[in-house]
Amino acid sequence: GAAGGTAFGLATTWGARLAAGSRFVADLAGLPAQLAWADLLITGEGRLDEQSWTGKVVGHAVAEAVRAGTAVALAVGARATTPPDHVAACVSLIDLVGDGALAMLEPARWLTEAGRALARDLPGR
Repeated sequence: GAAGGTAFGLATTWGARLAAGSRFVADLAGLPAQLAWADLLITGEGRLDEQSWTGKVVGHAVAEAVRAGTAVALAVGARATTPPDHVAACVSLIDLVGDGALAMLEPARWLTEAGRALARDLPGR
C-alpha cells in the first residue's frame, strides 16, 4: 500500500533504488545473526491475514526464524487467518479484549496480557 506507493514515487521522481523492505529492515536490524542464538522470536502484526506472509516484515521475520530453527510467537491486533503450523503461539488483542477500540485505550495493559497468554500457550515453557 502506502510503502509501495511512496517507494515508487521516490524512484520515479528522484531515482531512488527499490529494495524489498522487509528484507532490508531485517538485515539492518541484524535479525539473521540474532536468530542464530535466540530460542524464541516474538513479533507482531496489526492485522494477521494472508498478506502477512508475502512481503510484510512479520512474514519475513517468521521465515527467517524457521530457517534458523527458532520458535515463533505472535502478538497481533486482529487475526483474520490461522498462523502456519511453525508458529508456536499466537494471541490476538481483539480476542483478549473483545473490542479493538477498548484495546487501544490501554495498550500497555493488553500487551502485558498478551505476553501472559503467549507464555501460557507456548509448548514447553
